[in-house]
Amino acid sequence: MEEDGLGPRDAQAEIAEMDELVISQYTLKGFRVMPVGTEGALVTYIAEYSGNAGGQAVQEKDAMGEVWIKRGGNWKILYVQATKVK
Repeated sequence: MEEDGLGPRDAQAEIAEMDELVISQYTLKGFRVMPVGTEGALVTYIAEYSGNAGGQAVQEKDAMGEVWIKRGGNWKILYVQATKVK
């Protein structure tokens, strides 16, 4: 579900939207890593970016949350949540 009010989209629609996005500037800051047991971590940070999507200027700031798990000695991302910051 996206904050644009256009309703849910399937994976194919999400990928098509990502293909249209051209990022000209981005900043990642405020990283925090919180262990969750011995095989997991919650990572939070702020992502700010600007660019163009489908001919429209885009400027956004998101609070990001990611859940990572360790499998077979490698870290894999399990879940990502982006929340728009006004």
